[in-house]
Amino acid sequence: MHPAHLSELPLLHRQRWHLVTCLFLVGQSLVQGQWTVPGPLVLDAPDGTLRQVNGLGPAIDEGDALRLADVRQLTASMTTVTVAGDVWELALGPVGTPVFEGMMIDLLAPEANPTGVLLNVNGSGALPVVGWKGVVLDSAAIAAGTPMRVVRMATHYVALDKVRSVCPAGFRTFSAASCIEAIPRAAATFFAAANDCLLSNARLCTFAEWTSACTILPDFMDMVSQAEWIDHAANSDDYAKIIGVGENGYSGAGTGCDYGGLRLPTNNAPYRCCIER
Repeated sequence: MHPAHLSELPLLHRQRWHLVTCLFLVGQSLVQGQWTVPGPLVLDAPDGTLRQVNGLGPAIDEGDALRLADVRQLTASMTTVTVAGDVWELALGPVGTPVFEGMMIDLLAPEANPTGVLLNVNGSGALPVVGWKGVVLDSAAIAAGTPMRVVRMATHYVALDKVRSVCPAGFRTFSAASCIEAIPRAAATFFAAANDCLLSNARLCTFAEWTSACTILPDFMDMVSQAEWIDHAANSDDYAKIIGVGENGYSGAGTGCDYGGLRLPTNNAPYRCCIER
């Protein structure tokens, strides 16, 4: 929320806003950002024309905050979603009733979504329903009869609910929550491995993710020739955790989903990245 028209707020609240604003002063410029206020903001000026917050921009990008006008125009309506092929038809009012960017819509999914499901609200045109930042949804990621919330963008609707998305090329599906790389990356230090995953918009796999994938995917161990780094504290201040090759605590050295050990993070080992679905 942008700190516009602060002079219109009562003195008590002006002081509070100025205190927060000072935290954003960097050098000689004022950095603006989206703020979360811990509690209600009470506008109690005696003049009704002063009890308002102005200057909020429109929701243009998926990461933008919603403007107050969008929230005020949002209304609840009971209606039926009809299915026409891959298109879900939804009427919140007569044909032509405005559907604007930033508008949030709650609905009951009429069926498990097919690949490439489209949503047509108030006859405004069928637009694709996608995940956050345009990620394509898996077929049947949305269960029939499940309540869901979408937000209207210029060219699509974003499903705000936690729905499964397709694992990208090079990654394998092993759970409803995560994807893991099919092939380990070349050996590197623990720090380089963690940084490399971040640069790929992913992260180093956790102990639970690696062992789950290893247990669920029948040919997983075929690609494990050396112990691999995982993101695990290892109960040590000096070492990082490796897995796949080592000891399992009861049968000695070997290879498998429950084998591993510790290694100095400055040593090299292969690794895999994981991402959220």
